[in-house]
Amino acid sequence: MAADEDKARGILRRVEDDQRSFANPADVRGAQIDERDPVEVWAKRVGRVLGYGLLALLALNLATGWFF
Repeated sequence: MAADEDKARGILRRVEDDQRSFANPADVRGAQIDERDPVEVWAKRVGRVLGYGLLALLALNLATGWFF
């Protein structure tokens, strides 16, 4: 029974971490990556650039309707 409670608390703690605001410092929110690993650092950078690029494309499409 105690193991189930610990597991539930762990899940709730992870959900709470995922729900934090973007105003929090970068080391508090999001995935915890090893900053010494260049693959993880560059994957995070590339993912953010692609995400923001897609966001800009979709916002432009919403405003103009030219793409989709």
